[in-house]
Amino acid sequence: MNRYYLFLDADNRAIVVEDHPQALDEAPYDRIVHRLADRPVDALSADQLLSRHGGIVISADGQALQVAAAV
Repeated sequence: MNRYYLFLDADNRAIVVEDHPQALDEAPYDRIVHRLADRPVDALSADQLLSRHGGIVISADGQALQVAAAV
């Protein structure tokens, strides 16, 4: 089961980073202003954050995917 680190940037948009070495290497650390959890969380928690705030997901292959907030 995949796990994710949850962050917010200065515009209150989510930055979700998969708990994988390549994703962690590609994370936009310069944009992170707030960490939301001390440990990686499950996919449902990551999805809920993205639904509320929109933002980006950094996947295990290092790719960044933009996600719009749910209307």
